[in-house]
Amino acid sequence: MSEQFVQMAMDEIFIDEEFNCRKKISPIDVVDLAKDILLNGLLQPVIIALQSDEQKAENGKEYRLIAGFRRYKAHMVNKAETILCSIHPNGVLTEVEARCLNLSENLNRADLNILQEAWALASLYSLGVTRAEAVKKLGKSDGWVQMRFMLLDLPLDVQKEVAAGLITQTQIRNLHKLYRKGTREELNDAVKKIKMAKERGEKTITVPPPKAHKGKIKHHMGRQEIFEMQEHIRESIGNNFGTRCLAWSAGEITNAELINNIRDEAYRMGKLYRKPDWA
Repeated sequence: MSEQFVQMAMDEIFIDEEFNCRKKISPIDVVDLAKDILLNGLLQPVIIALQSDEQKAENGKEYRLIAGFRRYKAHMVNKAETILCSIHPNGVLTEVEARCLNLSENLNRADLNILQEAWALASLYSLGVTRAEAVKKLGKSDGWVQMRFMLLDLPLDVQKEVAAGLITQTQIRNLHKLYRKGTREELNDAVKKIKMAKERGEKTITVPPPKAHKGKIKHHMGRQEIFEMQEHIRESIGNNFGTRCLAWSAGEITNAELINNIRDEAYRMGKLYRKPDWA
């Protein structure tokens, strides 16, 4: 089946901004793009794909947007009624196929920040994509994937500094080591020194190694460690209740979803189940 191009009504396409690796896009972010489209037209069509019967029953749309969320938002700003679309030739896509296409298209346009790339990778891992599969599907190196999971291990305030371009990828690796083997105070001091040195225009900024501490410093498992353990379980014995618990630990499924899994597992074992009062 060859690629098809159609001019489709905007309201005939299902849009899920949480599916997009950029997440929600504000109209103010695409004002310049909207003006350019008015002047020069849409140079590259958005990509849509057929929905499954279940998806169509849920949202009432035959197609969903896979890639081109900024272009779609720009058309909304322009109050356009239709948009030029490329219908994916493979018919209904699996969720993994759709997310890989969304991420790959954005990576090829080279305008995602590293944190957006990391969030998109986390979504793939939650769907059962292993690191090796992510490397192959995205055409990236294992180190590229590993670096983004190191970023997800760091505290949110540090992640934001990285997304703002204040911290380099080499520094991410060193900060990750400092965070895992040192203390939060050491991490905060290192980030502060990096920012101050950058403001002074210094080009080479090193991250100090963690100080020697008596005894082992306890820490919460980071997302990379959780996903690596999840991948090891999948490869060894397949998806199971344990992998669902790890997905919950990484924040990839909700309390309600895990509680339903616990209920099903209890019934499978022939045990009575009582939903907790706090759920």
